[in-house]
Amino acid sequence: MPSMDHIGTCATSVKVVDRMVTVTYHSTDVCIVDLDKDQVYLNSGGWYTTTTKVRMNQTMNVYGVPYQVYQKDYEWFVADQDGNSVPFQDHMVLEY
Repeated sequence: MPSMDHIGTCATSVKVVDRMVTVTYHSTDVCIVDLDKDQVYLNSGGWYTTTTKVRMNQTMNVYGVPYQVYQKDYEWFVADQDGNSVPFQDHMVLEY
């Protein structure tokens, strides 16, 4: 299992059960990585903050999930490793 040192600690918890990683920022599960199904679940909980986005990206980076959440013109997007983007939606599930 990768080190979780690179996921922020301020108001953040990381829980690993079996091969399911849940990163909670404040009280919102912002990123859940299912290592068995090669899926990632993203959710801002309505908090479109820089730190929410950073926690998602830190988690995906640590666990080798090939996506990145970014902002352009006040809108959030998710890009894959080839640069293809889709609009971000809460509760989205992506396969990798």
